[in-house]
Amino acid sequence: MAIDELIREAVRRFEDTQPKDRNPIVVRVQPHTVTADAGRIRQVLLNLLRNAAQASPQGAPIDVMGVPPLIGDTYEIVVSDRSAVHALGMGLVEIGVVFMVCGLMMLVVQLGAVSRLARRFGEVHLASAALALMGLSLARLALARSTAIVFALVASYGIGMALLTPAVSALVSRRGGAHAGAALGLESSAKSLGQIAGPVLGGVLFGASVAVPFWLASGLLLGLAPIFAWSGRRTHEPPGGREAKGKLAFRRQEAR
Repeated sequence: MAIDELIREAVRRFEDTQPKDRNPIVVRVQPHTVTADAGRIRQVLLNLLRNAAQASPQGAPIDVMGVPPLIGDTYEIVVSDRSAVHALGMGLVEIGVVFMVCGLMMLVVQLGAVSRLARRFGEVHLASAALALMGLSLARLALARSTAIVFALVASYGIGMALLTPAVSALVSRRGGAHAGAALGLESSAKSLGQIAGPVLGGVLFGASVAVPFWLASGLLLGLAPIFAWSGRRTHEPPGGREAKGKLAFRRQEAR
């Protein structure tokens, strides 16, 4: 059967049961033929559309996408609502700009400021400040009610991420000693695990409440910030980091 035609038929059936313009449905499906139970797929689609409509405010669009596989025989169908971004008056263009702002801030900071800040304050203090900045940005983002505030908070989050990543990598490399390569490998594995588990957990929590993922991540980051600061005191790392230690030792030798 033609799965794309089945999706369009299910959408038409659902629209016939809903008030006009309650939630406009945007359908983007690519043609593909599958072997499946048409009745069950139709029922699943109707249930997903009903859930999306119940979770969406009046006028918030619902997206229905169907994508054939590049490899294999699995056809992916996605039904999603835009309730959160619709409440902020954001569309697809604005969402793209949000990611662009985050990436741009990371690029600018890492090119122009990270090395100087690390030399002046040390990687431990830099990482602690970055964690605090990211945590505060996410906490405020959960309460954002305008596009301008979202852009500003995403920019500050991007700055924190740009400071955190190289600082942590430098700390792992230096404290790994003779096992620096293995330590960096574990750090990379941890990042990959976070990139896999984070969206899954975030999606589950987002389904419960839009603000929950932001509050949870914020609490975790703000909790880690003092731990990093404490670890700096425990290892007696001065504000200038490794370079400051070298200068301090040199001055002591001069004094002798």
